[in-house]
Amino acid sequence: MDLSGRPERALAGLSVCALGAGLVTVPVLDMYEDVTVGGKPIYSTVIENSIGLFLALLLVAGGFWIASRDWEFRYVRRMIVWTWGIAAGFGFVFTWVLGIQIGLQGEYKPIIIALDAILLGSVVAFGVGVFDVRREQGKQRADREQNRAAALFENTADDVAALRVSPERVVTLSTNSVFDDNFDDAAAVFEEVIRAAGMESRTAFIEYIVAGEPFEVEVTLDDRGEQRDFIAQVTPYDETDGNVAELFLVLTDVTEQKQLARERVARSRIEQLHQSASEMANAPDDDEAFDLAMSAAEQSLHFDSAVLCIDDEPVRTSGTDGLLDEAAADRIALDEQPLVVRDGGSSVTRRDDEEILTIPIGGQGLLQASKRGESFEESQIRAGELLTTHLRETLRRLEREQTIREERERMEFLNRILRHDLLNGMNVVRMQGQFLESSVDDDDRERVETIIDRVDSMTDLVNTMRSFMKAVIEGNEHELFAMPLDEELTDAIEDAREAHPTAVFEVDGVFPPVEVLADDLISELFHNLLTNAVEHNDADEPLVRITTETTADSVLVRIADNGPGIPEGMRSRVLEKGEKGAESEGTGLGLYLCEEIISTYDGEMRVNESELGGAEFELELPRADAE
Repeated sequence: MDLSGRPERALAGLSVCALGAGLVTVPVLDMYEDVTVGGKPIYSTVIENSIGLFLALLLVAGGFWIASRDWEFRYVRRMIVWTWGIAAGFGFVFTWVLGIQIGLQGEYKPIIIALDAILLGSVVAFGVGVFDVRREQGKQRADREQNRAAALFENTADDVAALRVSPERVVTLSTNSVFDDNFDDAAAVFEEVIRAAGMESRTAFIEYIVAGEPFEVEVTLDDRGEQRDFIAQVTPYDETDGNVAELFLVLTDVTEQKQLARERVARSRIEQLHQSASEMANAPDDDEAFDLAMSAAEQSLHFDSAVLCIDDEPVRTSGTDGLLDEAAADRIALDEQPLVVRDGGSSVTRRDDEEILTIPIGGQGLLQASKRGESFEESQIRAGELLTTHLRETLRRLEREQTIREERERMEFLNRILRHDLLNGMNVVRMQGQFLESSVDDDDRERVETIIDRVDSMTDLVNTMRSFMKAVIEGNEHELFAMPLDEELTDAIEDAREAHPTAVFEVDGVFPPVEVLADDLISELFHNLLTNAVEHNDADEPLVRITTETTADSVLVRIADNGPGIPEGMRSRVLEKGEKGAESEGTGLGLYLCEEIISTYDGEMRVNESELGGAEFELELPRADAE
């Protein structure tokens, strides 16, 4: 028997042995006296003292038994108190009776002493009986509570275990069926809970739990080969001598709840990014786009420091003056992949307690962000990659817009040259030609007329180019107005009649008094189509018919002629830039210009076969009063 470390239990057992040894002397001395002094037979004195001798030796054996038990000392101490207390009580009673009989009465009365012994034993027996009844009642109550707890444990969806925890070990008292289905060893699970709680040892844990404070902690456990998240609740229900605690361990599976929470956070990040993307889509310049990108990165990544680099230059920083990981930046610059690269091209590196995320922005730059003491979540990395994608597209848009602005400036410059220098020069040449026409002979007059005709053609071309560039330069950005269709169409027809007196312009019905969304180029649109219907007409008497039709949202204007028409295979091509007929002397820009103009009105132009045998151009113009 190993008594090391348990001296108090050994001393308690020895004290009971000493009591038994002391009481053995009583029957032994009586037997010695009966045989040596009284001359009584040995068998009679052995029979007389056998019960006392047996009980005394039993007490000695009980002392050794107590010393060998692995009992808590408080239970051993209670045994010693009861043993010595009852012994002292009996001793006091018999000493009191003998003292009265011999000292005061001078007479020894064995019968009275025996009756007192019976009486004292009866009282003790009564007390033991009451104690036993109360203990049984307590046991029944405990059993009922245990049954209630067991029923509760079995009916709950949580994993429940009852444990006895000491500095040396953890003992499993009971577990419910849910716990048994999910885990093999309750003690091992509890060790994981202690580590998750940050306790240094079981002793530190017991000192905390003995104070009667239940606690809970989040812990990740291996549930039959699957890593799952639990809320571990530890509730003490019994405490012994301060070194041992009995408690309930309740594990609530929160894996799905945490996943839902992570998904909600991820959705929130995506919604924030969509908002940021919408704002970046309207960013007027690079600086505004950089500010929006850094703000969105801070909301999504929750970084400690970050840097946004474009074309190898930091354009925005937070908590740093430059790159956070130059090696990762060099790999991106050299188009080298790190050992671990994600689908979006980002990589994560660690330096001491810092984690650094590097995300490329196409071939234009990179975003680096760092966290100290924690890692970037997968949803954060995906959000960062989505953010840099939006930023890349924004920078490309701004670059395209800058190119368009530069092209527009060049076209506006060219338009000013056409409008002022070239057109004014053509007017001067024409005026000089007209002057010469009246002062030359007949042989040279034909040459002068040719010069004037060519100048007029070039002037028309310049005017056409001016209209074309206005439509192209302004595009869909110029402002549209409510234009009266009947007035614009009537004026265009009158101008065409004056320019082509040999042609017939027939109006079918009355033009509706409605307004369409257009601008001053609408007159150019009608002029080009009416002129085209006459100039490309090979009939002896060119006929042009103009009809209109209104709908709730638009007005249809049809301009039909009796010319040669347009083959079906050519109808979609005649609206393309530079397309013209084989016999045409024009530039091929007239119909293309019409298509460009009507597209700026959100309208449509279609080419059909005319009932007159030629071509029909159908214009669909949006109404100004359409809802």
